[in-house]
Amino acid sequence: MKLPSKSSVFYPLLLFFIPFITYLRTLSGGFVWDDYRVIHDASALLSPFSINRIPYVDGFYRPIASISLQLDYLVWGMNPFGYHLTNLIIHSLSVVLLFAVLKRIVRVETAFFAALLFGVHPAVSEVVSWVSCRFDLLTLLFALLAMYCLLLYLERGKKTIIFPVVVFALFSLLSKETGIVLILLLPAIVFFYKRDSLKPLYFLSSLLAAILLVFFFTLGDKILARYDHWGDALVAGIKLFGLYIYKVFSWNYLVPYNACLFAELGSRTVVFSGLFLLVLIVLSGIAIRKRETLGLGAIWFAVALIPGIYISLSNWYRLPGADRFLYSALPGFALLFVCLSYRLLNRKALYLSVLLIPVMMFVSYQKAGVWSSPYTLWREASEKCGNRWTYPLTNYASAALHVNPDESEDLFNMLITGIKQGRLKSIYPAENELDLLVGLTKMGGIKEMKKEYGEAEKYYVEALKDYNRLIRDYPRITKWDLADVNYNIARFYYNKSLRENNKTPLPLALQQIDLAVKYRGSQLKYRRMRYYILFQMGRCNEAIDAVNDLLTIYEGDRDILRDLYRITKACKGQKFR
Repeated sequence: MKLPSKSSVFYPLLLFFIPFITYLRTLSGGFVWDDYRVIHDASALLSPFSINRIPYVDGFYRPIASISLQLDYLVWGMNPFGYHLTNLIIHSLSVVLLFAVLKRIVRVETAFFAALLFGVHPAVSEVVSWVSCRFDLLTLLFALLAMYCLLLYLERGKKTIIFPVVVFALFSLLSKETGIVLILLLPAIVFFYKRDSLKPLYFLSSLLAAILLVFFFTLGDKILARYDHWGDALVAGIKLFGLYIYKVFSWNYLVPYNACLFAELGSRTVVFSGLFLLVLIVLSGIAIRKRETLGLGAIWFAVALIPGIYISLSNWYRLPGADRFLYSALPGFALLFVCLSYRLLNRKALYLSVLLIPVMMFVSYQKAGVWSSPYTLWREASEKCGNRWTYPLTNYASAALHVNPDESEDLFNMLITGIKQGRLKSIYPAENELDLLVGLTKMGGIKEMKKEYGEAEKYYVEALKDYNRLIRDYPRITKWDLADVNYNIARFYYNKSLRENNKTPLPLALQQIDLAVKYRGSQLKYRRMRYYILFQMGRCNEAIDAVNDLLTIYEGDRDILRDLYRITKACKGQKFR
């Protein structure tokens, strides 16, 4: 498997542009899933930009990724093209960096095909196509930069190069917490580059064991809250490992929502993945003993999957087996696959790669199209689960509301009926009840659009019945979904007050919008609705204070300034328009 001799920039350029072209269609995609929330959290729509005001994103402090999204917002506003372009450039750069790292450890042709395999593998489609995966992209990018600088230090021996290694490793960790396992791979890089001592691998093993012990002793209750015994959790972890193996080789398993796939895996998967893991461990041991570089691929793949498996087992996480956890592990798989192919097939491995790469590019192109809009995303997710799981079906119905209202109404009817009859599945016991609330309020909104106000109110009244019990019993993560339920109820009763020129519904509207702001304070429309309601209730001073409070966060926002002007005029007895 030998590549033709080319200039030093030919292969990096090729490795940059092939993945770029493969995922070019992502540039025409919009925002999906958590994108709006993540962008609002990361940038807080702050102007002017200030590092001192970097917020938590979804409850996590990830300042490097937050700065990246803030910069995108400053340049592109809320135009999704710019965010997708940044994602695509970061991924293509990571492919080039992977080549730069690997070619110092293995043959150039092995490094080239491993990097290319990683760059166009369908499993990276989710991370490249989804703006919210900026964290995963930057985590790998900075980890690869740290590895590259470390290898430069080993080559040249200049101590000044150690500083960039530390900086880039820190940046990887501050992009996403899962960067810790990529940083732990640095000793393995040292070993397979020098091949003279096992001390780096002993150091890696010790660090990894220490971190796993800390995880288990500090966060183990998150797993045991979902599984009764550690044995059950271990079996589930092995099953998850098997699911990721399936995803690597069988691309039908690459779907936006994996809970249904995970639930359908049985004992055969446990046996298969257990044997595969055992083979991986034995292969790593033999490779380490013989100083074979395929051991680096095996170690990289296994270690980088640990965070994804661990998080998927936690009781608060409802997307077990998410594709994005494969992103940091795929470089290891690509290296392992190419090394084994070369070992078993020799020159024929080149022909295998020539056949495999175009197929991967075609499948990746199709997978990227799934992420082009919320409607295509959730239709794919729900239909893959046979429209039998509440979470993807709820989101599918919500997305269809903006594309085909009649289809959306049919889907929400299917959702409400299915939950009441116990036919739909979910991960958590209360998830069906939560999605029932969402379905009822959305159906109320559909009826309101049709001006069937009596029918609409029946749905909202039913949604309010079991609300308090759901808040008490359900995990923290659902507060995001509950906030939208609160907002929809508040909006309906606010509009009812305006229609009927009656202030009686307003206290209920205010109660609901206060909850929405409490659960998801970064949503601008919630805060604006709150001061509209306060004004309508005649509480002018509170309404003006609420507008001014919002202006301290969204400095110079024209819509909020216009609201302040209108409300101030109206409170002085002038007409509110």
